[in-house]
Amino acid sequence: MVFRKQGNLIISLLTDNRVIDISHETTLRALSSEIDDIEDALQYYTALTNNIHYFVSSDKVLQRSAIPALPVVSPTQILNIVNFPL
Repeated sequence: MVFRKQGNLIISLLTDNRVIDISHETTLRALSSEIDDIEDALQYYTALTNNIHYFVSSDKVLQRSAIPALPVVSPTQILNIVNFPL
């Protein structure tokens, strides 16, 4: 029964979101980047490759490592960007 609830939650999330893949080339770019945290690097370069407009993270080091093509913004900043009332 727990699996069914989890599956339904994932299906609900996928209704509004898209799962994106990471290619071999993007993996190599991420691992060769200035970003020290491997998970952050893989996620950031996957977002960059897929033309995502903003990368949301509270990680100050990652925010400083960002390039202009994909700014890293805090959760509060993204809510302001999309005009979500706080």
